[in-house]
This record gives sequence, C-alpha cells and structure tokens, in this order.
Amino acid sequence: MARRRIFMDAVIIPFDRTSRAHADAERQALDQSATDIETIDDDIFVIPESERRALEETMEHLKNPKVKKPKDALVLDLNKFVARLVANNISLEPYQVDLEPDIKECTVTRDFMSKTYGGSTQDTCPSVAAKFWRNTHLRNFMYLNLILNPQAPERPGAPGLLFNAIPSGYNDADLSAFDKAYEAYKDFRKSRQQKKGNHVAVKAEVKVEDEEERKINEDKTKILFSRLDANEWHYQGQYIRRPAPNLTLEEWKQQKLEVRKLWASKLKDNVWGRTLRANITLRRRLGRKPTGAEMNDALYDFADGFLGVTQDRILAAFNSGQAVIQVSTLQCVAYKADFQRNLAEKFPLYEPEPKADKETKAAARKGTAKPAKTVAGQKRKRVVVEDDSEDQDDNDSGDETAEGQVYRHRGTRSRPIVL
Repeated sequence: MARRRIFMDAVIIPFDRTSRAHADAERQALDQSATDIETIDDDIFVIPESERRALEETMEHLKNPKVKKPKDALVLDLNKFVARLVANNISLEPYQVDLEPDIKECTVTRDFMSKTYGGSTQDTCPSVAAKFWRNTHLRNFMYLNLILNPQAPERPGAPGLLFNAIPSGYNDADLSAFDKAYEAYKDFRKSRQQKKGNHVAVKAEVKVEDEEERKINEDKTKILFSRLDANEWHYQGQYIRRPAPNLTLEEWKQQKLEVRKLWASKLKDNVWGRTLRANITLRRRLGRKPTGAEMNDALYDFADGFLGVTQDRILAAFNSGQAVIQVSTLQCVAYKADFQRNLAEKFPLYEPEPKADKETKAAARKGTAKPAKTVAGQKRKRVVVEDDSEDQDDNDSGDETAEGQVYRHRGTRSRPIVL
C-alpha cells in the first residue's frame, strides 16, 4: 500500500555552537543522557494540534500572577520555547513540590539573603564568603530578574529559559576564558571599592580548596530565585542549567524594537556587558573579528570598561550576527523544602539595617574626598560610569552600592584606542 504524504507545521531551529558557553567543569557535570543538542538542526520539532491546547494551558499555569514585568520583553513562542526544552529532554510539567502553600509562596529580599547566606545584593550568581557557606553549606545561588529573563521560572519547580548576550564565533574554550576574565574583573572592582572605603590594601589570598569546599564546588545545581516584584525574591528550587540553541538572527529581528533597545541599553552600561563591549571595540579597531587571545588581553586590562560603545553599535552587532542572545534551559531537579521553611521562619523576624543617606555613602566610597573644582566658564565633563547592577532594575535592598568612577584607558599617540 502506498505511503500517505503528511503535511504539518514545523519549526526548525539551527544550532550555533557558541551557545555552549558554560565553563568546562559545569558542562562535564551535566547529565549526558539528555538529547544530543548538536543534532537539533537535523530534526524537525512539531507540536501536534491535538497537544497544543494542553501545552498552552500548562504554560498559563506556570505563570505567576504576582510577577511584575514589562509587556515588551524578549520571549519565544510556544513552539520555539518547547523545542529548546525538548532538546534537553525537559518536560513542560513542573517538578512536584509538596509544601504548604503559605510557606511555599513566601518571598524574601536580596538584603536578607545577603546578610543571612552571603553574597552581594546585585550579582546574578554572587560569590559567597567562606564564613557563610561553611555554616550553611549553601553557595551556588542564582538570582534572575524577569525583566531580561521573562521566560525564567515563575513558580517553584517550573522549567524555563535563561538569556545572555555573547559575541558570536567563539568556541567553548574561548567563551569559558571570557567568563573567567569577567569574574576576575568583578573581583578587581570589589577590591578597588574596599580600598577606597577602608583606606587599606586588600591582599590577594592564596585559596586552598579543602575537602568541604571541593564537595560544594562539585555540586553544579543552582539555588534559583526569581524576582516577582521589588523586594520580592522567590525560591524556585534546585536547577540545572544546560546549553540550548541560541536565538537565530531571524528570532532576534522578530523581537519588538523596544525589546532590542532594552538589551542594548543594559549592555551599554552594565558590568555584565563588558565582554560584548570589548568585542565590539576590538572589531572596530582591528577591522576584523578579534582572536580569543586578543579578547583575553583586552578583558584583563581592568582599567578599561569599554564604556565608549554606543547603544546603536550594540544593536548593529546583534543585527549583523556579531552578537547573539545565548539561551540555556533551566530544569528543576530537586526542591529543598527545609530550606524554604527556614526562609519562611527567619524572614519575618529580619530587621534590615537603616539606609545610610547618600552623602554618607558617597563619602565612604570616595574616602571623604572633596569635590573637584570647576573652572568658571568651563562645562563640567560628563563622567561615564559603569553600572554594577547586572540585571537588577531597581534598588531591591538598601545594601546596594552605587559604583564609583571607572578610569577609561585611551591608549597612546602611537596606539590610540578607536571607539
């Protein structure tokens, strides 16, 4: 009997290898039983019409009505969202969480988490001091703002996607090296702030990993919190992050102009956009894509924040494919009910420190330096300042610290930096 020809709607998502930009150790720790994501460009993902309605209802159930996020946000439609989950064998059904609703829905502030469990109130994945994690045995925190990550989990146990901006055309080793440079740059800025505020030199410590620290480092799951609203961060569970196909150029251009401008605006001033700004600067200076070694040389020049890159140049980089939105899947693999109970018990008793006035904060950062004098008739120069807030869009806690001025390296006469 002749075979019938079947026609159906389908979505083909090409895979860009640069999306696999996680550190080598983290990638090796991922579950290798998942579908080989590099073969997704040969497959056709189809959501049968009979299943679409059920999936749409599930998606609606995964939304949290308490979440406040802009209408104009980077989102993928149902087909493309589910296709990336399926590529990593992730179901749209959430991880089962058995906990009393009033405890499960309890939210906390970043200030409380910082004072209780360590880490800054600004970083997405903050470094936690040993004095905290040796006591709590918790360190791998991840805090996601749903403004730039609107398809991150909104309810405990729900799957989601994580977005990031990276320069295109680099292999895993290069991107991993760029990540290390980013972490080193953040450490440099932190030590620089401490020197200004305390007037003491911050000595580099030789870190010797003991057995307890080694075990914590081997745990690659993230303790994920999502921001529901100002001063409201919700524990979602223990999550594994896996690489997924990047946004294609077509998917990027399908986003609203306001969405693309939002990303460009954030990347222009924020610390987490420095790698992309460096790449754009070097491309312009060299007239070609910089090598991984050239990128590293630039990234380890901590005096340069590459703040001369405009929003229009960042948009042009995305529109030409020189920059891409990296996508990762987020899968809940466990939920620490005792941890959430602890949060629900401790947070109502927490009393935050009173906010210091702006003048006191400024004096502490600048070392009580006197303001610079201006010459009569001369306009004050605009100081370009790098925003340290990562993807936080509001002052979630009174402990957030405004960033001081960053010196921008201008090069020499023989080797000027072209911006």
